[in-house]
Amino acid sequence: MLKLQGISQDEIKSYLETDFYVPITVEFPLNDIPSKELFYYRIFNNKSSFIEVKVNSESKKIFSITIVSINDIEYSSKELTNFSDIPKCIGNPIIDIDVWNDKKIIDSKDNFTVMYGDNKLFFLLERIEQITRRLVLPNIELLLNTSDEIVGYIFYDIPVDKRKDLEEGIVASTNTAIFTTLNKSEGLSNAE
Repeated sequence: MLKLQGISQDEIKSYLETDFYVPITVEFPLNDIPSKELFYYRIFNNKSSFIEVKVNSESKKIFSITIVSINDIEYSSKELTNFSDIPKCIGNPIIDIDVWNDKKIIDSKDNFTVMYGDNKLFFLLERIEQITRRLVLPNIELLLNTSDEIVGYIFYDIPVDKRKDLEEGIVASTNTAIFTTLNKSEGLSNAE
């Protein structure tokens, strides 16, 4: 898992994009130093849902987090996704880049859960009991355990005009009947 080395209070701006083929990307352009290489940390679950985190090798900050594919999804129940009691901090994460160990790409196989509801997209690598802190960035929260490892991602503040692309992409890559039923039960737009 990716681990924090620290938290900076540098200015951070985000750019969120949704797409039918690549469900969601959040970029942090101020974290990039264009002349320096990017490190890639790719996380796959057993259904081949796929998250990619790009970290600038010099700044050690996250340049982008992309949900490349969603192949399984569950409804986000309040019991599993209510993080309001977990302490939060605001800042720009500095990533421990030692995990790359002279590599540019790391592939990690983790059994994470994908959930959608209340216009938030959740990727949880551990149960809520394991999460001790939330790091809030624009459009995304990083969920941390006691070792400051990133054990979850919450995408939030998804603009209304971008939700349709996201929901259509989810329907196209998952069980349409299940997601459409969830949408109707939650009063979300029908992504058919």
